[in-house]
Amino acid sequence: MDDGSNPMKNRIQSFGNQVAETATSTAEKVSSVAEDMGNRAKELASQAYRQAESAGNYMSERADDATMAVGERLKAVGDVSSNVGRRLKETGDYVEQRGAQGLAADMSELIRKNPVPSVLIGIATGFLFATVLFRHD
Repeated sequence: MDDGSNPMKNRIQSFGNQVAETATSTAEKVSSVAEDMGNRAKELASQAYRQAESAGNYMSERADDATMAVGERLKAVGDVSSNVGRRLKETGDYVEQRGAQGLAADMSELIRKNPVPSVLIGIATGFLFATVLFRHD
């Protein structure tokens, strides 16, 4: 019976060896595919990180540009405000020094030297006051 079971045993062993080789080959292929997928995932993650970093840098630069632009505008507004404040102080000092009579004398002199523009300014001012006071809705 040993002789009869030996060829069968050999066949079973041969089949077992083939199954083992196929399993090993399949495992190696699966391992290779998994490694390739892992490498691709790392590459995609690295690429996404670089793009996110680039977008962050871009946004930071735009924010810096906006901050500088706003700062420049605020500085210009501050300069204008400073000039207006200085002019108002000078006007206040002038009125304080000259008084009402001095102011009237200066206005009279200005009108005497520039009669036509003074009349036109008077007409325009009167028209504006009339428009505001007698506005028809």
